[in-house]
Amino acid sequence: NPAIKALGGTYTICIGDVGSTEVSVAPRPTGPERPSEYLDGFGLGVLRSGRGAGQRDLWLFYGGVRGHAHYDPLTLGMHGYGRDLLPNIGYPQSWNFASAWEWSLLTHNTVVVDRDEKPCSTVVGSLTVWAPGSDAAGNDTPGCQVMEASKRPYRVSEPRGRKGPDVTDYRRLTALIDVGPDQFYALDVFRVTGGRDHLQSWHSGATPKLRVTVEGANLTPQPQGTLAGEGVAYGARYRDASGQERWDPYCHLKDVARGRMGERLNALGLFPGQE
Repeated sequence: NPAIKALGGTYTICIGDVGSTEVSVAPRPTGPERPSEYLDGFGLGVLRSGRGAGQRDLWLFYGGVRGHAHYDPLTLGMHGYGRDLLPNIGYPQSWNFASAWEWSLLTHNTVVVDRDEKPCSTVVGSLTVWAPGSDAAGNDTPGCQVMEASKRPYRVSEPRGRKGPDVTDYRRLTALIDVGPDQFYALDVFRVTGGRDHLQSWHSGATPKLRVTVEGANLTPQPQGTLAGEGVAYGARYRDASGQERWDPYCHLKDVARGRMGERLNALGLFPGQE
């Protein structure tokens, strides 16, 4: 289904399928140039750079909200070239799958600890580093802008209780680095201390025509099943190693390939027409 859009404005608000080709493939017009800024009451830092069609931004959410909230601590987003390059999955398209898909950590650009998909969403984090740099006003001089935020969504104390992992450090530093008027990249360092298993996920504005290649990892396709296991069918409820019944994003991800990373891992995604 195509995304539901708010029409008449500069930006597209996705409330469902962000993979709609109308949203992901066609670049959107840019809006007025704005400097980098942070909204500390809400818990959002935005690094901005570029001019005109070369505008880009990198945003980091460290806030905590009540009601109609996702489990998305320190999720990261990026806009550039008229596209949402690291989209948020948006409002649930169907409440039948919200708890197993849209609300989960794995469907956001963040880190899941011990596959605990429901940390405390109301915990408010802190912006610990804010250095917007020389290019915050949109001039053509290449610059480096940096921000870092920390949060405690996992903790063995109230309000979570004592069932989740005890994570003492959950912190993300990210930088927006200019190479030229229309070229840039981002640096991301995510520090996690505590728990046994750390799973970092990345999501692009994928379309059926988006080509993605991975280098630096020897990946072996899983013959059947889902990320929850070879014996777990797509969308099926299952029991984990502790015997707990689960219905989560892991049983909704198929075509799985596994392997060990080398010293350097590269994943390249190209939209149609890009080389």
